[in-house]
Amino acid sequence: MATLDEWEQRLRSQMGAIELIGELDLAPEEVQEIGRLIAVLIRSQGPPSAIRNLEQRYPATLAAFLVFQGGNSYHSDEKGDFWPGVCQAVGIPYAPSYTMELGQAFERICDQFRLTHEFSGHRYVSAILGHGGIPARSLPDFFEHLLQPSITKPELATFSTTDLIQEWLTGSAQYHVDKPILRFLEHGGKVAEDFVERCRQMARAWMKEGEFPTADELGLPVALVDAYHEWVTQSGLVRSEAHSGLRLKKPVIALDPWGLGVYVVLPEQQIPAAQSLAESWWEVEADGAIDRIPVDARRVGMDLKTRIAHAILRRPAPEYKVWFYRRAEEADRMLREWVYAGVSDAHPFLVFDPATGRLMPQPKCLPARPLWILCSPDATLQSDPISQSLIREELPRLPWDWHPWRGYGLDLQGISALKLSAIHGQALIPVMEAPAAPTAELVNAEQLGSLDDPVPIFAGVPPTLRIYIPEEDLAGGRLTRWRLELNHEWNADPERSLRARLSELDDLIVRRDGCIELSLAHPNFLGPAPVGQYRIRLRGPLGRNADLRFRVAPKLYLTGHEGLYLPEPEKGAPIALLLIETDAQSQIELLEDAPDFRVELLSCDAQARCYQVTVPRDRADAPLRLVRHVPSGRHAYIPLRIPIRRLRWLLILKPEQVAQVTWQSQPSAINLAELEQSPSPCLMLELPVSESSQVVARLRFLDVNGDAIAELEAPRPTGSRSWRRFDLRSVRDALRESPSPAVQVVLKVEGLPEHDPLILTVLTLRRSITVERTSINLRQLDDDQYLAVSWEPEIPLRDRCIRLWSQTRPWTEPLLLPIPDSAKGSQAFPIQADTLPAGHYLVEFLVHDPWLPETTPARPEPTAPHVVTVTIGSLEERLACLEAARWENGDVFSCACESAFLWRALGDTARAEASLQACWQGLDTASLPQMMALARKFQDLPTGKAFWIKLYRTEQIRQVFAAYSNGDLPESVVAEYLAYLPPLTKLAPQAVEALLEAPDARVQLAAARHLIEQDNIAGIRAAFAWEASGRLSRQDLDELLSLNLPLATDYAISHLPPEESLRLLQTSDQRDLQLALAASLVRCDCGEGVLAVARLYERKAISAPQAVAALGINPRFAARSLHSLWEQLPGKAIRELLDKLLDAHPAAIPVIQAGVWVHCHLGWAQIACVETGDGQRIESLLPDRADQGVRFTVTFHPGPDAIKALIDPSRQQILLLGVNRVYQCLKCHQYIAVRYEKITGEHDKTKHEGVHPSFRPLESPISLVGRLEFRHRPPAS
Repeated sequence: MATLDEWEQRLRSQMGAIELIGELDLAPEEVQEIGRLIAVLIRSQGPPSAIRNLEQRYPATLAAFLVFQGGNSYHSDEKGDFWPGVCQAVGIPYAPSYTMELGQAFERICDQFRLTHEFSGHRYVSAILGHGGIPARSLPDFFEHLLQPSITKPELATFSTTDLIQEWLTGSAQYHVDKPILRFLEHGGKVAEDFVERCRQMARAWMKEGEFPTADELGLPVALVDAYHEWVTQSGLVRSEAHSGLRLKKPVIALDPWGLGVYVVLPEQQIPAAQSLAESWWEVEADGAIDRIPVDARRVGMDLKTRIAHAILRRPAPEYKVWFYRRAEEADRMLREWVYAGVSDAHPFLVFDPATGRLMPQPKCLPARPLWILCSPDATLQSDPISQSLIREELPRLPWDWHPWRGYGLDLQGISALKLSAIHGQALIPVMEAPAAPTAELVNAEQLGSLDDPVPIFAGVPPTLRIYIPEEDLAGGRLTRWRLELNHEWNADPERSLRARLSELDDLIVRRDGCIELSLAHPNFLGPAPVGQYRIRLRGPLGRNADLRFRVAPKLYLTGHEGLYLPEPEKGAPIALLLIETDAQSQIELLEDAPDFRVELLSCDAQARCYQVTVPRDRADAPLRLVRHVPSGRHAYIPLRIPIRRLRWLLILKPEQVAQVTWQSQPSAINLAELEQSPSPCLMLELPVSESSQVVARLRFLDVNGDAIAELEAPRPTGSRSWRRFDLRSVRDALRESPSPAVQVVLKVEGLPEHDPLILTVLTLRRSITVERTSINLRQLDDDQYLAVSWEPEIPLRDRCIRLWSQTRPWTEPLLLPIPDSAKGSQAFPIQADTLPAGHYLVEFLVHDPWLPETTPARPEPTAPHVVTVTIGSLEERLACLEAARWENGDVFSCACESAFLWRALGDTARAEASLQACWQGLDTASLPQMMALARKFQDLPTGKAFWIKLYRTEQIRQVFAAYSNGDLPESVVAEYLAYLPPLTKLAPQAVEALLEAPDARVQLAAARHLIEQDNIAGIRAAFAWEASGRLSRQDLDELLSLNLPLATDYAISHLPPEESLRLLQTSDQRDLQLALAASLVRCDCGEGVLAVARLYERKAISAPQAVAALGINPRFAARSLHSLWEQLPGKAIRELLDKLLDAHPAAIPVIQAGVWVHCHLGWAQIACVETGDGQRIESLLPDRADQGVRFTVTFHPGPDAIKALIDPSRQQILLLGVNRVYQCLKCHQYIAVRYEKITGEHDKTKHEGVHPSFRPLESPISLVGRLEFRHRPPAS
């Protein structure tokens, strides 16, 4: 039986190589033995002295015992108590004083061996349980039920490690694993997060490459990596090339106390290229109520993505559900569901991170830092110990049904627990120290600030990597535990893929207090002027890692976005002008389809380029990218999302209005009734000013005489938040009591830096207009024409007017007629002849608001309360006039077009069809609005359907796009034109090809998909061109090409240069495309193609016949390349593939060596030895050097009838060995024998049917006739 000293010596020697004490190799019976030894010591010295003695003399033994014994006791204890089992095992009373001494001793021992004790949960216990890690017996469950699904299930693959652990702890997976796993995940804190992330990297590497990284590369215990390898092998796990399903980003519940309140951020989602026209939407459920939020898509860089959206969570609920849907092929498909825990009697509060506003999962402990908490109305807060600074601030009351709830800003520093009491009970939540400072950061470089991108951009010299490492690690030479990876992402210059231990970079390291620094400008890293995006991954001891992405441009200067853009009273938001300076080799272009932007090159010389970017009034960002040619022949792209700081506002009457926020910078008008009917009306103000500015924003409500009715001040937010909310509920009573027919809402902002006070009209509130009856007639008085209008009830408002919208000439602009203030119930308007031709009209009654700018009106709904439908004049007389004008003026189309609408209004479908046919004949003179009106109105008639197709004929599509490019057609008209696009199967192939130039990425991708599926190479050509120009991601290119791989392969082989095929091969994740591109490279004598086929075969991504078929395109070159590869990287799979290739193509031998077969005029012989002319043995020889001073010892007919010989090509002779004479069959010349009876007997009968055998004798040496032929094996015949 070992002593404590012997145990200490054994365990101490292992402590320097572990991250968690649970990695020590201790069996349960050994833990019991250590416990007995400790118990003996405690009995002899007493608990206090024994604990001190154990810490001083046997620290490794004590720590190991606490971890292993404590974990077992905690696991088996029904109450989940930790200390009773430990105390019982060593024979000490279960008392707080002793357990505290043991816990403090454990922390000091961790510090001594430089092991972390920063775990979440209860102090001491959480650290001990955290160091237990996941026991070896539990690893198979961890791999099967947690780790592997997190890689293979798309709904989990995109989770952050933090969200993934929370999902494991709260989802159904927790019921499939044992307690030690859940205990480690719950209490492990950052150590557990780091552990899980490294395990996911291990699983991803195997799934993608079929290889297991070493434990050293991963920073994981060797036993764990070995256990995963064994589990994969024994479970028969099948690797998959790609994840099934979509990778979708998880929505986030957030709080903005001064803005939207509690809401869900619905992130942008990537749309597969093959589903570009599919409709997408979100659904959000709270307490049984479901909100549907449609989202459209647009191009962002190389991808098609939905726009970010928001959804108000209008009420507290026990849980919230979010679904993402897509409609494909007329079927609705729910792609993903997310469920979030809400509030309940047992959990009457929500906690948010003030830095991000994000909801924190229902916490079992809280970090000791500032937090926001939202509590039920009856809840009270108290800290332990009591702190007067617990509540830093009381947050503003929230909108919607959250109004009774109370929000607080808390400061949890210096307290151990937060106590929350409510009617149904109370909760005591432990508070733990916040995580330590970051492991690493990028410093000492010029970073472009104020950009809306989480990836920083540096201009000029790349930054320095600063790594914070404890002094003891620096002094103790423990840098071997730290690994650095530096990789380029996308195209970059220089391209880098560097992996090293920090100890291997010692000559590049600059040591400073508490940290080390590595200059990335060193030639071993990026050099002085890199361009592109890079990623640094740093792995230290568990819990000490960093993942840093950054972008670098050689030269980039930006201005024009720093100031605050204020609306102009008459014009609204001003345009923004940006100036961007780059180096001479770089260019600036738009990141997404945005035709209203303008990018102009102002100057260009040998040192720099200067661009001016015009940002339209309605945009608060400039989506740009820097493009630079790199040596690989491609382009590096650096996205530049430049925020434009604008003062804007948004009126919210319904929660769905915030789905896709449409900010305003000009006044708008609503009816007062709309304000009354809204449950929580508010005006949101976006005011992006710095934290230090003392800006005050007020709303003043003025009647028609300019007198104030009410005034509101928006609460000022803390920090740098830009939203402020005016709660309009508080002014409804004052507005209701005011007799003013209209109320002007004026915004006044004071304290703006470098600006005078701003005063703007933002809104007009009007009394509602309802028209029940109206009468409209055209009257002739002398030579003048009048429109007589009467209406009921009376509209006692000023500045009234009517707007007439033609229903039978819907392509025309409406007619606006002001109503004098003196008119009561009727008015006669003088109008010019032909201003109002007879027809059906919508008559819209409205109030002209002098405070509102002139805007393009929108056609109202016929059922609106202020709209009536009328008939003016005689439709029949109008038809007669059109018929006469048709013959007099020859204006066939316009007359027939209006006639079709009139006949439809009269209910005569046959004559409407006849008019449509007349329209068809004059189609060349039609305008686009006329054609679109016909196509929409008459889809139910045969000619109307033909119009629909005619509207999208090839030439028409090209004319529309050309007119749009020239500025002759507004974007809204073209968007409407594309919105009514018929199914592509009904269009001519040339028309679909024309759609490849559409100013809508969704339409472009849909056209490309259709063409590819129809074997039209134009779709393949467009896809490759888009990818090459950075407008299509490699993932989307793979997806499009996979629709018709044979066509894509033919195009790649016949049109793509080898370097382009090689680039695509290196970046594609699509197996079939990789194989096709590799085959095209093999055909061109490119070794990278052979290597790619070998890698695919080695990973079992392709079968042996597939690999041999690809290599068989050029078998000799492929065999030589495989043999060379096998010599450099010997492996079973490569050797096996070479053998299979040579089986299929025996003549393609890469080298001549022992075992190869040679053919001469005497037949086939197997080579036994290759040697030089002077007899020196050669291991191998290239086939094209077989006649350069070498000779071959061979065996004809290996076996009982073997004949040995020496073939000497340089002397043109064959020397027989062991015999002087042989006989040769004269029928086939492929067989020799020592005795002629062999030829006349067995050989002649089996090969030549035994008729008239013939042979001849040959004496050694025998003259060599013809060239030698070498093969992997002789022909079967």
